[in-house]
Amino acid sequence: MELKSCKVTLRDREGTEHSVHVTAGTLYEAVALALKTLRHTDWIAGHNPDVGNVQVAVQNIPVTHNVKLEAFRKWLDQRGRTPVEITRRQKVRAILEIPPPTDYQY
Repeated sequence: MELKSCKVTLRDREGTEHSVHVTAGTLYEAVALALKTLRHTDWIAGHNPDVGNVQVAVQNIPVTHNVKLEAFRKWLDQRGRTPVEITRRQKVRAILEIPPPTDYQY
């Protein structure tokens, strides 16, 4: 089951909107995690969890990578061992308008 990042929003009986970010595998799991989290806050007074609507906005889980430019250049200077690797490098070189390494043999 693929986990998804979700922003779950509900309104209390006074009309105040409350949101929480959760990571869940299903829609109902996201609702349950949000209700559990919001239940433990003093900011929602007297909310009835059985009444009203809950909005669940599914978001892509952000992923961050740190790449050393030296490692990137080294990767780019290699030919690649498989057709997929070769194609990936060619695509990146084309983006940067860099010719292939001189050791290429076609």
